[in-house]
Amino acid sequence: MKKIFKRIKKLPTKYKIPAYTAIAIGVLYFGSFGIYFKYYGTLPDALSNLLTEIPTASKDERILIFSPHPDDETIGAAGYTKKAIENGAVVKIVCVTDGNKHNLKELRYQEIQKATKVLGVSEKNLIFYDFPDTKLKDNAQRFKELAKKDIYDFKPTIIISTITADINKDHKETGEIIDDLIRENKDLKITQLGFLVHYPKWPRPEGLYPHRNLLPPVKLMRPEYNWVKFPLDEATIDTKEEAVLQYKSQLKLILPRILLQSSVKKNELFVVK
Repeated sequence: MKKIFKRIKKLPTKYKIPAYTAIAIGVLYFGSFGIYFKYYGTLPDALSNLLTEIPTASKDERILIFSPHPDDETIGAAGYTKKAIENGAVVKIVCVTDGNKHNLKELRYQEIQKATKVLGVSEKNLIFYDFPDTKLKDNAQRFKELAKKDIYDFKPTIIISTITADINKDHKETGEIIDDLIRENKDLKITQLGFLVHYPKWPRPEGLYPHRNLLPPVKLMRPEYNWVKFPLDEATIDTKEEAVLQYKSQLKLILPRILLQSSVKKNELFVVK
């Protein structure tokens, strides 16, 4: 910057003012973006077109979703699930933990059954591993064994789970185990999609904004995260909101309510692996 100012000083007077003005505008422009990113943590809504769209799953797809807790399947992939089933694909959902942090296991199991029914998932395609909420790391080996068996029995073409960047420890563990299984079993011909639920200053905007875009956190806009978007039409947005409303126990709590409502946007986000 010092070199630039030295060069400007050597310019004729009539060029100095435009040069200084250009620098001031540049500082203001990039400074504003810096402040925006620091405060909001995500890209501006208008930049949603930077993300590649993925199509609805075809009727030949077999989709297996690993949801760390009852409600994560709806937060991360409700729209994708609904459209896939409408298209003739088969969807199975594994609820990995019992969501019993507040002694609400039975109620939360009832809620996931209601929510997934709204999305069109058959009750027989809902599986419960029943591991204790917040204790998945202590049961990692058993989880891996069950997941491997279900993968080989169901033979999915698409697997969906949380990503390892998720700061919730059960979410992170779910992502790590599924990543390990797919990496270790080279014979599996699978498309792997990952979604994010918990991350600092994300998602934005907070609350129910169904006509805004969901965009990745700026800190996760890195080469190892191939972010894509799945656009939702009005009917699918309405269905996702209806599924969210089934989680009455979580909507009574401030942070879970914000997460659930904030997931209802114009699109869903996935990392393709």
